[in-house]
Amino acid sequence: RVQGVWVTDQEVEKTVTFWQKSYPHDQDGLTPWDEMLEQEAVLAERDELLERAVQLVARTQKASASMLQRQLRIGYPRAARLIDELEELGLVGPGRPGGRNREILIEPDADLDDVL
Repeated sequence: RVQGVWVTDQEVEKTVTFWQKSYPHDQDGLTPWDEMLEQEAVLAERDELLERAVQLVARTQKASASMLQRQLRIGYPRAARLIDELEELGLVGPGRPGGRNREILIEPDADLDDVL
């Protein structure tokens, strides 16, 4: 059985009118929830291990795909994608020749909530 609330057409119209007055139509045509949907899409594309990888890199001050493989117990392709995401976020520098660790651009005591 499904239970729900009955909403009349008049109540729906009042609600729509209220929101239209509260948020006037923007020139670019974006609705208030468009930005939230874009953020959700970006977050959905991110690996769920990204937060753990950021914490690990900040704590150890080392970043390499092999280190992430060992510490997070994942395969190389996933570890390499995490390293690429860390680089996109500006937390590690570009790859170095010879497979050496990347330069760490985040301090060990940095606020990780601002990063993610």
